[in-house]
Amino acid sequence: MADPKEPRDHAPTPVSGCLLQIVWSMLGPGVVLIAGCIVVIEERPVGSAPDWVLLGAVLAAVVARTLDRAEPGTAAAGEATPPGRAGYAAWVAGAGAMFFALGHFVAPFLP
Repeated sequence: MADPKEPRDHAPTPVSGCLLQIVWSMLGPGVVLIAGCIVVIEERPVGSAPDWVLLGAVLAAVVARTLDRAEPGTAAAGEATPPGRAGYAAWVAGAGAMFFALGHFVAPFLP
């Protein structure tokens, strides 16, 4: 842990600068999870409202991560670094595709 009396090599991020990070790190995946569960549970046809909400959540999370200026590997020593943009987009899009496939191609055949 850093000594509080030592000067920091970077200024602390203001709360307003953390808004995009909160969106892409917590709200985006949370909404993707909830929308994906609704797609799986409701078993509606392809192109229904839950599908569009899932797509919108995936796109919003990826856009928020893209707009966030935090770069991987830029955190100070001992702090967590944010994931890269491409890796994050792949994970979120993969989760959305998994929920879509489960809801439309697997769940209808389950008892």
